[in-house]
Amino acid sequence: MKLGLDFHGMLNTDADFFYKLIKRLKPGEIHIMTGARRDTFVKEIEDFVNDKYFWFIWLRTTHFFSISDYIAKNYPKKINLSKPDNPHVEDKKLWDSQKGIYAKKYNLDLTIDDTIDYAEYFTTPFMLFVKNKI
Repeated sequence: MKLGLDFHGMLNTDADFFYKLIKRLKPGEIHIMTGARRDTFVKEIEDFVNDKYFWFIWLRTTHFFSISDYIAKNYPKKINLSKPDNPHVEDKKLWDSQKGIYAKKYNLDLTIDDTIDYAEYFTTPFMLFVKNKI
């Protein structure tokens, strides 16, 4: 199984849930997909130094995809990197479609994300993650 997981709003807020899911599903590939640039992501994961659930997932991650880095490389005129930790893309469709395109390219069996706006761009299975806020 090839599993795509978002970072912000999911792994960074509920790593223990995804730890349990991964233990049951036993995916052969784990693709971390995020809007953040890789450098920003690396800085952010330092906050999880004591989170055994997060590190269980990260150490099993086989692929990493950054929307910002992809757009910066392939559409450099479409991204504003004046604030490197918070890149901005005016073209919402360009931004929102990238995870769906990536999932199709790598033939992911399931992608879980907490952003509903991405769903319409997926041709592979997509699951919306909604964290219970009771």
